[in-house]
Amino acid sequence: MRLIILLLVTVGCGETGLRQTQVTWDTRLLPIISAFEKDCGVDVRVSSIGFGNTDGPNELGYCMGTSQIVLASWLDEYLWDLVLYHELGHCALGLGHSKGIMSAELDINDSIYDNWDNKVKQLCRSYK
Repeated sequence: MRLIILLLVTVGCGETGLRQTQVTWDTRLLPIISAFEKDCGVDVRVSSIGFGNTDGPNELGYCMGTSQIVLASWLDEYLWDLVLYHELGHCALGLGHSKGIMSAELDINDSIYDNWDNKVKQLCRSYK
């Protein structure tokens, strides 16, 4: 009998929305998240977006499902838009690696933001 009650409570909490997920977003990234939502016409539902440790200097960030995005704590502010759009492409849009912003190996040089609007349109079209 205990097993049945436990299962009902677990399923009931998930379906009725009684379980609340705490959302923690680094406030420095809010303008980028808002721009992404506007650009792609989606609501970002990732519970944690911020800075932390990554697996070395070649990993600029990572996405863990829809629960967490981590940008490398050492990442230069100049790269925040590019890397966050890339990780949101994974977490919010469910995209894998491809071309442009979703490239597995981001080309980081002085021209990374050339044609930014076109790159963003390509990213968002990949989702729609």
